[in-house]
Order: sequence, then structure tokens, then C-alpha cells
Amino acid sequence: MTIGDRLRQLREGAEMTQPQMADIVGTSKQYVGRLEKGHNQTPNGIFLEGWARYFGVNLRWLSTGEGPREVMASKQSHLARPDPVILVQTLDFLDQAFSSLGKHFSMRTEADLFADAYAWLAEDERPVDQLNLVDFAQWRANRDSEKGSNEQSGGSAGQADAKNRRRAAS
Repeated sequence: MTIGDRLRQLREGAEMTQPQMADIVGTSKQYVGRLEKGHNQTPNGIFLEGWARYFGVNLRWLSTGEGPREVMASKQSHLARPDPVILVQTLDFLDQAFSSLGKHFSMRTEADLFADAYAWLAEDERPVDQLNLVDFAQWRANRDSEKGSNEQSGGSAGQADAKNRRRAAS
């Protein structure tokens, strides 16, 4: 089984089109088509990482067909390597948002805001061009209020985060 076969298997299993698969990592449907047909046996590693993370599969399995298909739960921790595509989207989103307010975004002074925006973009399945600062502010306020109410009732922040992910998914 080739990389293209494994990618097609993931795409079809998720009932996705090639353009939808391409959008996950910011490439073209033609590139996905060439991979699936076996015309490119050494795809871009960043794209493979993005697809592996999106589908929750082992990068080694996706790249080589070796090892377990599924990622071990302990490797899916919040300390995992950030998705480079979402990092760039987050930086672009915040640069545009600050610019529209006549301000300059600085990672050094707004690292916490960047981390929150990254989490929001990672959860939200809408195309990036449909996301806006108002939606982000509402998501952040809801998350913060749920954290506070969970802490008062003895719940953990992790439970609040799980609720937010479930709510975002629905």
C-alpha cells in the first residue's frame, strides 16, 4: 500500500472530496490527486503532519505504512508539536485583526492571546476567511466563563475545555 493509498483510504473513510482534503493543509486538489495516483512518492512532510494530526493517525504509518495506524493517546497531549498550518493561520488572523484596529500584533506581548487564537482556530472547522474577531472574542469569553464556573463547582479546566470542543463540533 502506497502513501497515496493510505491518503485515499483516510479521505474516503471521512467521506471527503479531494478539495476538502487539500484544504486541511492548504494545498491544491491536483496535488492530492497526484499523491493518490502515486505520481509523487515523497510528499511534503508538513502536509503529511497536518493530515496525520487531522485524522488522528500515526505519522510513521501514514509516511511508510509501518507501525500502528492510530496515535497512542499519550502522544495526543496538548504538548504535542503545534500544527504549522494553524500556526501560520493564527499569526495571519491576529495580524489582520490588530491591523484593522490600527494596532500592531506582537507575539512577545500577546503570547497568551496567540495560544487562545491557535486553540480556537484548531477547533473551528469554518474556512479561515469566514472567521472574525467578534467570533473569537465570544469563544474566549464563553471558555473563560465556563472555566470559572467549573472551578467554582469543583470541575477541572480540562472538563471545560472538553465541553468547548464538543460544543464547537456540534
